[in-house]
Amino acid sequence: MTTITPCPVEAFDASPKDDLLPFSARLADKGREWYHAFHTSLRKATGWSDYGRWSGEANLARSWDARTRQIGALIRPKTTVIEFGAGRLVLKTQLPEGCAYTPCDLVDRGCGTIVCDLNARVLPRFPAHDVAVFSGVLEYVNDVPRLVAHLAGTVQTIIASYAVKESNRRYRRSYGWVNDYTSAELVDVFEREGYRRERDETWESQVIYEFTKIRRIRAAKDAPRQSAT
Repeated sequence: MTTITPCPVEAFDASPKDDLLPFSARLADKGREWYHAFHTSLRKATGWSDYGRWSGEANLARSWDARTRQIGALIRPKTTVIEFGAGRLVLKTQLPEGCAYTPCDLVDRGCGTIVCDLNARVLPRFPAHDVAVFSGVLEYVNDVPRLVAHLAGTVQTIIASYAVKESNRRYRRSYGWVNDYTSAELVDVFEREGYRRERDETWESQVIYEFTKIRRIRAAKDAPRQSAT
């Protein structure tokens, strides 16, 4: 008669192993990545904006304030400024003396916010301003050429940050970004509407551009005169 020796209890231990935890974490991260990418692709196909993400301040990272400060340093004194995607209104505190500031966002942020969805089928007529600012916004706009064309008759200078494809190839849909421009492609969008690239600066892996109209447009006399101070 053959004697069968039971396997040690340790061999059947079902508790998590340390060497499996990294894989589990990676799997969970991949699941979240796929979920956000699918959600973004759906919004891109339907033209929706992400109201759920941007309605409150929880997703307005304070780490972005450094980018806003860098943009503020490019703005000249005594100009009228409209900021699209105004968020926590940080730019208002970074403007030089004599500037007038108008916030514009998906939801009301106070201080006379122009509430506007840049992915809406029809864009409103914005008051003329000397400068328009897009800080971390263009990546979420489904039709950037349409937006630039819409502003070309009322804004002399556009300062915009963008996560160019050259240095931000991965996870674009997971981040919620709905477009994929290289630097050359984005510059071409503005040049087709009569803007000239005056300068570009880096912020982390992104580029901050300053575009100015080759031909001057009419003065921004109808812009609201809300002091930035």
